[in-house]
Amino acid sequence: MEKKMTKFIGIASGKGGAGKTTIAINTSLSLSKFNREVTLLDANLSTPHISIHLGAPLSPITIQDVLKGKNTITEAIYRHTSGLRIIPASISLDEIDDLNHRKLSNLLFKQNLGDLVLIDMPSGLSGEVTSLFSILDELLVVTNSDMPAITEALKTIRLSEKNNLSVKGVILNKSSPSNTVS
Repeated sequence: MEKKMTKFIGIASGKGGAGKTTIAINTSLSLSKFNREVTLLDANLSTPHISIHLGAPLSPITIQDVLKGKNTITEAIYRHTSGLRIIPASISLDEIDDLNHRKLSNLLFKQNLGDLVLIDMPSGLSGEVTSLFSILDELLVVTNSDMPAITEALKTIRLSEKNNLSVKGVILNKSSPSNTVS
């Protein structure tokens, strides 16, 4: 299967609360300001936050609808008022059950979704995360300076390397001289 020209970049964090979603949104917005066709996908199927952060929590078509076969992935793309293209995930509890997250990588692999697709990955190291590794071209790891977050970031990096996925960088978020690990 030949890959399309779209570059897939995952933004991951081994631990929740590191600021991954905020980094994903701001990075996507910044890249789109440089005339790149960027699509931001909320792949956090159980606790999505992109649409909440962007003030559009109730989207009629979500990535869950695509996974259930109700809609195509291009039907789930919305243009935010900022100009950013987003594929939201549903915030409804009813949408959590019976989803096969492994189908997501197959759906994305077959699509040409613009220059870049930034994927706000689920936190942690579950099957939801590792199933997306196969389509990613690169990974950015977000952490903060507390020891549990750093430990989980290192585990994320090791797991990605084990899966032959290139980690392009680590973003240290929420850091100041007074809260760094010594």
